Amino acid sequence: MNLTNFTIEVELVKMQDLELGDTVTRKEEGQGITKYSHMTVRNKTDKEITFFRPYVVSEDFSYTGGVICYIGIEEFKAPITDYEYILIEKGRPLE
Repeated sequence: MNLTNFTIEVELVKMQDLELGDTVTRKEEGQGITKYSHMTVRNKTDKEITFFRPYVVSEDFSYTGGVICYIGIEEFKAPITDYEYILIEKGRPLE
């Protein structure tokens, strides 16, 4: 099986059309999509969207001979613009 030449169709969504719980990734030319590039809409106002996403950082401490990983969640706000995101998963409506 040859996987060198294939295309994936993606759904682009503008920031103003995002809803709570939507999981998206940034649309960047020349950069691949990784599981740490995904972010979820946590809150939305008329002017900005609050996203959160996981992150992993590791430090190699030579005196221990091992690696310590730090895992957490980054939360950040972005002003609503005409920027488009790639929709990974649609959030479920609140009941």
